[in-house]
Amino acid sequence: MLHWYTINALMCDTEKTTTNMKFSLENHPRLVVVGTLILAAVCLALGVVLFYSGASLPTDENVFMTPPSTIFIARDVPARSIEEPKFRLFDRETENHPGALLTGDAFISVNKKDVKTMEDLQAILRSANDNDSLDVEVLRASINRNMLYRIEKSALALNSVREFRNTVVVISVIPGGASDRAGMKTGDIITKINEQTFADALAADKILRQGQVDKSLRYDVFRDNRELTLQVTLAKFGVPMVVIMFFLIGLFYMGTGVFLALRRPQLTAARLLGWAFIAGGSLLMTAAYGRGSEIPIFRLMRNLLTLWGFIGSITLFTLSFLYFPKEKQALLENIWHRRVVIIAACFFLLMTIVTQSQWVLYATMLIPLYFLVIKWIYRKQIPSEQRAIMRGVKWSVVGILAANAIFVYVRSASVQDGSLPNNLNFLTLLLLPLAYLFTIGRYQLLDMKLRIRRNLQYTVLTVVWNTLLGVTLIVLFFSLPNVALPLQHVEFTGASILITDSPVSKEDLTRNEKIGSMLLGLGAVFAYVLVRRTGQRLIDEKYFQTQFDYRRALSELSEALASKLGMNDLAHGLVTTLADLLNVKEASVLFFRGETGCCCIESMGTASAEVSAVCLTHQKELTDTLKSISGPSRVEYLPVTVRKMLSDLGVRIVSPICSKDRLIGTLFIGEKRSETAFKDEDISFLNSAATQASISIENAFLYEELAEKERMRHELEIARKIQLASLPQEVPLVQGLDIAGGSLPAMEVGGDFFDYLESKGNSVTVIIGDVSGKGTSAALYMSKVQGILRSLFTFGLSPRDLFIRANRLLCKDLEKRSFVTVLGAEFDMASKTARIARAGHLPLYCYNAAACAVEKIITPGIGLGLNDAEQPFSMLEEYVRPLGAGDVYIFVSDGITEAQNEQGEEYGEERLTAFMDRRHADDAATIRDLLFEDVKQFTAGASQHDDQTMVCIAVRG
Repeated sequence: MLHWYTINALMCDTEKTTTNMKFSLENHPRLVVVGTLILAAVCLALGVVLFYSGASLPTDENVFMTPPSTIFIARDVPARSIEEPKFRLFDRETENHPGALLTGDAFISVNKKDVKTMEDLQAILRSANDNDSLDVEVLRASINRNMLYRIEKSALALNSVREFRNTVVVISVIPGGASDRAGMKTGDIITKINEQTFADALAADKILRQGQVDKSLRYDVFRDNRELTLQVTLAKFGVPMVVIMFFLIGLFYMGTGVFLALRRPQLTAARLLGWAFIAGGSLLMTAAYGRGSEIPIFRLMRNLLTLWGFIGSITLFTLSFLYFPKEKQALLENIWHRRVVIIAACFFLLMTIVTQSQWVLYATMLIPLYFLVIKWIYRKQIPSEQRAIMRGVKWSVVGILAANAIFVYVRSASVQDGSLPNNLNFLTLLLLPLAYLFTIGRYQLLDMKLRIRRNLQYTVLTVVWNTLLGVTLIVLFFSLPNVALPLQHVEFTGASILITDSPVSKEDLTRNEKIGSMLLGLGAVFAYVLVRRTGQRLIDEKYFQTQFDYRRALSELSEALASKLGMNDLAHGLVTTLADLLNVKEASVLFFRGETGCCCIESMGTASAEVSAVCLTHQKELTDTLKSISGPSRVEYLPVTVRKMLSDLGVRIVSPICSKDRLIGTLFIGEKRSETAFKDEDISFLNSAATQASISIENAFLYEELAEKERMRHELEIARKIQLASLPQEVPLVQGLDIAGGSLPAMEVGGDFFDYLESKGNSVTVIIGDVSGKGTSAALYMSKVQGILRSLFTFGLSPRDLFIRANRLLCKDLEKRSFVTVLGAEFDMASKTARIARAGHLPLYCYNAAACAVEKIITPGIGLGLNDAEQPFSMLEEYVRPLGAGDVYIFVSDGITEAQNEQGEEYGEERLTAFMDRRHADDAATIRDLLFEDVKQFTAGASQHDDQTMVCIAVRG
């Protein structure tokens, strides 16, 4: 009846666009809520009653079935298995296919003719010739599997079979249960229960339920051609775990359905999905348990739930695809698509009731197939983004179908002796509701914002991961003894492992199998530890739960703070470094001048404008609060006004930055990316970070004050000393080379630099560079460039590769108006070659002793920091030339060639080459000093407009 009410509601809902339809569920959300609650309550009540009625019946804790015939093998009959080869999991050939029909096997067919009674068997035997072979199919109850054998007719004598009418065969015995304790085994043929006969398994179960709990029943059984009597003491609750899990999963389905339908009752997609999950939950709650179904009222209840659950869920899920994730207008425009689905559901429902056939019920699966065909026809009119959204749901359905198909195949091809997991495939049913909830939450469908906090996601995923691995390890351990290991020719001794030509004895084989199982167990444990550790590490990284190394973090923070000079750069470096180290979503830093005025604000994850507006509005309250706390504090402990102000910004921790009892800044730290609470060590780290930051902030304030008061004079003098000290103070000793260099800044500090980079072997790399501009900015960039080149050279790079990598770093740090020109050459006395690269600098001047002439070496290349693309630097070439005794190489900056006298004339390249032609025979230091003197004499007292730098390399060996 519930199903008919739902179908009627659907007809009203799906045909709301017709002109004669006035009623619409969208306009009556309260009716949807009440109807959904009533529907879920009725289904739940029926499911609970059925579950309890079946669970509370007396049970002997075994499973028996009606045999396919009354004819059984009374003694073993030699035979040959002719079954098709199949995949078998942990299957032993000797156990599955012994060369005989075993005692207790029940006949199914002979030569593909059904055998039900002894008369059927005798008729088939009379029609066969004496020399004929017979294909016999039997049920082997001990493994609950049909087996196919070929035997000779003469081997199948009538005295080797026995007829038992009104029997059942035991196909499963719960370990440690009532039947197991009484000595019952799988494959036993039960002929009587309490001296009562029965027609089939249903009648036997009825006799069983008439027994009393804690009382014993007498079972007459036939086993191994012997008649036995067993006393089985009944238990009250005998519910298999799989039944309980199906019931719980059904509850989860129903809960999901109620949640969706009640959250958005005005949306058609939410209603259809909610009712579909309620129907699916009803089916799952009753699908796995059938005890007590012969009682009329229980059978009626189960049939109602099964019809509603099976047909209702298929119909409602199919209709929901028209509206979820978005309405498919191309399909909705034709109302007959919906009508066909509903009419087909009503037809299958009616035919199932009339015919009482399960196959008619299963034919309801044609409904989603029809919809898939229609969807394929209209596929071009459905946006591709909808298909992408539904990818998770599609894969969950595929996973459920694949898991069940694999399980059915493995169950049909493997021994069911307890070594395999029983019905673990039901867990895949959870994929469907989880996939829908994930899809709804991720894409915010149905106007819902479903979000599970990351720390809860992490906990659930960690538990699931460890549980799955633990269950897998347990299954492996119980399965290893059944693995047939090829150890017949292996002999283990105390000192070695021997491979023998002849098979070992049975005792040695047993010992080998034990050793092999132990080794496999050790391997399984090692694999478990490795896989678990790897998976857990990936989960930790995904959810930002990796263990934090505070010593390393403080070291990184110190390096980040030490490299920042300007206040804005310091604030940016501090907030980004802390955000990365603590893995927080938001972080801000504020600097205060004179403890009151906010002079700098930098944020990550939160707009600086929002922080600035809030802080300026409540500046006095904020600073007074910060002065009153001595260290990092949680926001909830602050005064109400400040607490609300900071909570609106997403702040969780406030850490004042003080220097000499003066407030100079504060840190605002937001929620962690892992969404876990801050620990005591986090607070301690923030306290240490604030202490370190206070030093850097004070330095930044001092830097600005000195710049204003002394106009950078003192700083420039210090910078000059630092710069001169950063230039090479000693000449490298390279056999065969005479080296000298020097630099004369135009101001206190300059942008020119040179360096000697020594490497292993008898070689040296000489670098000369010029930063655009003059003065302090050029000097600072010069130090940065020099440090980068020195650091990169430790990787053993050639001049060309050195410049390419340096350019990548400098493009991120240099201002757009700044750039650097460099010239480098590697002098290798082992190979007598010079490897030269130029990035926008002046040429390398070389006196060729062999030709007695001065040459200019010019290679293509642009300056560093101009372009971070790879293509321009792919044109940078490297020139290799031989070194000859007497050759002289001079590196110069443009401060030498462009030096001007009072008349405006430049020193120029001609004077430089003439100087080299005159002085090439002098030592390198003399050439350097004379060149500086020659330029000075040429300028004749004119002011120096640019830095003058040069390096001389004279080849003497």
